[in-house]
Amino acid sequence: MEWACGENSDGYCNQYEVDESGLSILYLDSGRYSILHWITMLIENRTFDISSEIADASKRFLIDNYHIDLEGFDCIVGYRADDSYFRYAQDFISGTLSIERLSQAIRLGDLGKQFMVRSPCAFDALRFKGYTICEAERFYRTRRSREDEARAAYRLIRFQPFDPEEITMLDLLRGTVSKDDPRLS
Repeated sequence: MEWACGENSDGYCNQYEVDESGLSILYLDSGRYSILHWITMLIENRTFDISSEIADASKRFLIDNYHIDLEGFDCIVGYRADDSYFRYAQDFISGTLSIERLSQAIRLGDLGKQFMVRSPCAFDALRFKGYTICEAERFYRTRRSREDEARAAYRLIRFQPFDPEEITMLDLLRGTVSKDDPRLS
């Protein structure tokens, strides 16, 4: 409900139920996939500020090595992708944030997960259950507070002292860490 309203405008939060039987669902947190798969999906489906040669090379590397073929999947479950998460992803592909710190940052703000419906079959499995009016006075303030806390926590994570054991995008680009390294899981 926090995301349904603007600073000065109420919103609506719809509630749906989905019958998952017969649906093919991609769970990005299943253990089969890493955070690098999630970032690759962001890169492939959202606009990113690719303002350096490192970021451009990183984008190509991630797509070549962590692309997930979505053919046959009706739904995708994964981390929510708000504006803060794009900042974390940009810092990672630019080589300024390690994968360990990215994994910490992605859990900030307790945003939960999103359930993306992507096929006609999945849309047919949705059932509208109702809606709630979201009052901006209450929910926008809660959202701003959560975002401010997450940004402050991110600054603490991002600017921790350098640890040479942490894995960065540069390690992946240089091949000093293999794509199958268990620390990437």
